[in-house]
Amino acid sequence: MTRLFRGSASALVFSLAGIFLSSYLAFLHILLYRGELLGGLGCGDAVLGSFLDCHAVAASRFSAFLGLPVALWGLVGYLATAVLSLIAWVFPRDSGRALRCLLIFSLSFLAVDAVLLSLMIFHIRHLCLLCLLTYGVNGGLLVSALVGLRGEPEASNTRGLGCLRLLIPTRALPAAFLFWGVVGTGAAGVVAVHALAQHLTAASPGELRRDLSEYLQRERPVQVETAGAPRLGPADAPIQVVEFSDLLCPICRKSAQYNEIFLANHRNEIVIYFKHFPIEQVCNPGLKKTLHPGACQMAAAAACAQEQGKFWEFYGRVARSGSGYDPSGLEREAAEIGMDMERFRSCMENGRGAEAVRRDVEEGQRLGISGTPTYLINGFRFVGTLTPAGFDQLVRLLRERLAEEKLTSSGR
Repeated sequence: MTRLFRGSASALVFSLAGIFLSSYLAFLHILLYRGELLGGLGCGDAVLGSFLDCHAVAASRFSAFLGLPVALWGLVGYLATAVLSLIAWVFPRDSGRALRCLLIFSLSFLAVDAVLLSLMIFHIRHLCLLCLLTYGVNGGLLVSALVGLRGEPEASNTRGLGCLRLLIPTRALPAAFLFWGVVGTGAAGVVAVHALAQHLTAASPGELRRDLSEYLQRERPVQVETAGAPRLGPADAPIQVVEFSDLLCPICRKSAQYNEIFLANHRNEIVIYFKHFPIEQVCNPGLKKTLHPGACQMAAAAACAQEQGKFWEFYGRVARSGSGYDPSGLEREAAEIGMDMERFRSCMENGRGAEAVRRDVEEGQRLGISGTPTYLINGFRFVGTLTPAGFDQLVRLLRERLAEEKLTSSGR
């Protein structure tokens, strides 16, 4: 097997892998816009505090370019490298140009990768495992092109950007028609799929913004006490999010994943506070019935973890099991996250944890809360989960509202 054949064949394999990964990432991006979290293939069931979270990356403002998800741009790029690999394999006369074009494409991909990686590390503060795999694919394309060029005797005649003449369709270069036929068809398909996906979502961005704006004008914000509550984000953030939640609530587990996405998208702009509202009559007597037996004990244990500054570590562990969690494992969880067990047992036995839960429940009842999760965002109530798209629109509206209030107060 010649080096030319090995290089072009391996480049085709890497291109196909890139097409698969990009397609999966684009699918994940589209579902996330609709509020669905797709597990598996490294995305899995991300929990609070996990550094690997492809959902947070896919929902970030950096995940789209010129209105299209970056994953769809990647899909078109990998279609291009796949065609170049085939040209190098099938058209011996054009193999040198095709391989050098493939080299330029792979170097361009890796340059984009460097930018995206820095954004994930320094801005989003989460890594997408699937994205990292595409970086490996791009490295493989680079190596494949170099291997093929070493086995192509005419490659020296196609140095620099002169190889790009291969992409100009002429009678002398029929391979260019193949390239643009496949890439053009793929690009058109990508745009059509994206447009269809947006059409099939529950509401367009414009409709979502209008509905939220009408809701904010109609409702009156309420005051919530946040002193001492577990929080994520700076206390002086302009967007104050208070979540009344139940650690055994399956829907709340999903909201915890969304919280990670909200924080990744709005660093230094939002703060999220946690308030207990167990759906169990033992500590929440205003409920009509108990839905989550053991939720009060779980909440008290989490309050005792907060006493030692370990709330989010504790919450992240128990949130994995949701409603199926066995309360008998609370002490084990406390020990595994490094809590002082004497203080923890004292907190539970003396009722300090239960008292903290009681205060949250009473406040929730005063505010008319009856189910979880319930968000109070700058005092406005939202029952149930908020999708990343909905939250982004809400943050924009609240920003505008705060700017108007500031302008009004300064003009007095």
